[in-house]
Amino acid sequence: MRNKKIIFSSLVLVGLLAGGAVWQLTRSSATTGAKPVATTVAQAEILDRLGVAVAGVPSTTETLPAVDRDLPKVGNHTSINFEQISKINPSVVYVDQAVADDYTAKLKQQHTPMHILNFNDYAHMRQSITQLGATYQQQGAAEKLLHQITLPKAHATKGVKVLILMGMPGGAFLVANQHSY
Repeated sequence: MRNKKIIFSSLVLVGLLAGGAVWQLTRSSATTGAKPVATTVAQAEILDRLGVAVAGVPSTTETLPAVDRDLPKVGNHTSINFEQISKINPSVVYVDQAVADDYTAKLKQQHTPMHILNFNDYAHMRQSITQLGATYQQQGAAEKLLHQITLPKAHATKGVKVLILMGMPGGAFLVANQHSY
């Protein structure tokens, strides 16, 4: 039951982020001089919801916010196109925490500022949204977005039962129990 709640909450969160592609905010004059580059769709959608104009977006088959669709594509978060980024000359490149180590040296070599965003879990995502809101003077939009994606706290009422299956060659399975090692 708890897994169903977690899955449902995750789907609601993804739906809200995808809804950001439809709902547009007026672009802020506070971001006029900033030229950030988003390397993931989630980053592009969150920056859009905060009213931050970006200079480059990830190459993707996913739907990007309408205002970002004609912007230069910079590859995806696992395969960044550094030549395209250097052509844009961004104020900052937002990189997913999972791959930040792979790109730090190359972006430093290009003298391109990089900022790591951590969307690995709900708490870190909320923290990253708050930080982006403060960076671009969009605290109100960040608070509004955080309020929209607030998930209810789920508490387990019963102990969780787990079944461990191990696949064997030939299509057989073994089931682990309390006496298995």
